[in-house]
Amino acid sequence: MGTDGYMPRELASMSLVLHGNNLLVFGGTGIPFGESNGNDVHVCNVKYKRWALLSCRGKKPSRIYGQAMAIINGSLYVFGGTTGYIYSTDLHKLDLNTREWTQLKPNNLSCDLPEERYRHEIAHDGQRIYILGGGTSWTAYSLN
Repeated sequence: MGTDGYMPRELASMSLVLHGNNLLVFGGTGIPFGESNGNDVHVCNVKYKRWALLSCRGKKPSRIYGQAMAIINGSLYVFGGTTGYIYSTDLHKLDLNTREWTQLKPNNLSCDLPEERYRHEIAHDGQRIYILGGGTSWTAYSLN
């Protein structure tokens, strides 16, 4: 599909979801991996085939790649990823109505938190977010 407008530069290991007529792209890295990472949300309207940068408020997630994301109840959730050197368990939420980023923290610090990872996938059932696979340079994870 040919598109108009600029094209995001960090597209290796980015995350992509379809929201209405819009492809939302977050993060990613250029070549060589880890030297040029993104933390912007790019939008491609599939009907008009045009890219735009989504202007957001709040503290953006770090410049990462290999993260996973999903849209739940009108918000974009981004989990995990890597800078190329540091692996993350960070969970961020972008309210798509207000376009404001929030970093989410667990209410119960004694709960079982997932291991840091990248190149994983997430899914949700309306109540929980499930994390499948991914890993680090030294470990690969299964669904637990």
